[in-house]
Amino acid sequence: MHVFSQFIRFCAVGVINTTVNYTIYLSLLSFHVYYLLAGIVGYLISAVVGFTINRLWTFKIKVPHFYMFLYLLVNVFSMSVSILVQWFVVEKIHVKEE
Repeated sequence: MHVFSQFIRFCAVGVINTTVNYTIYLSLLSFHVYYLLAGIVGYLISAVVGFTINRLWTFKIKVPHFYMFLYLLVNVFSMSVSILVQWFVVEKIHVKEE
């Protein structure tokens, strides 16, 4: 049952991350921040939020700061792919950035 509980919490954190990311993205767009920059800021902030909530609530563990660095490194790669896809969809397929 413990693993199932962690899984549910992990999914909840995913929903929170997505909400944080999209809220920041839309908020920055409303201030006329360039959409790719808004995407980067939202993604990075939500990555830190996700790591922190997962560490404190989902898994309830203390980890060395180096793990945070590795987590962010993986997220920077993932973000780069996400931003590239976002650029392609907006600039080449002409989907509105909102």
